[in-house]
Amino acid sequence: MKDGSDGVTDWPILDSMLLSASGADLVAVHSGGGGYSGWMQSAGVSVVADGSTEAEQRICQVLDLDTGLGVLRYATAGYEEARHSVAVGGETGNAPLKQINVEE
Repeated sequence: MKDGSDGVTDWPILDSMLLSASGADLVAVHSGGGGYSGWMQSAGVSVVADGSTEAEQRICQVLDLDTGLGVLRYATAGYEEARHSVAVGGETGNAPLKQINVEE
């Protein structure tokens, strides 16, 4: 990360809590993976797509929260493109990200 916070563990823990609260069927917090084995944590998520309206809503919530938190992670680390995305409310301009205040 631009600010040197690559190994910060609070983001994947926050992500896992948000994913659980938003209707994920399975959330896993795990350590390592790829070239960072044993050094970092991450969260994985599964949502069963059974064709129901409820599943559609949960999938949208889970994917929006997971992606949105990733954008916030990059914005707080100092990436201008992510900061801009937060300032305008996400890529579509309709995301609730615009309500979050990111320091300049």
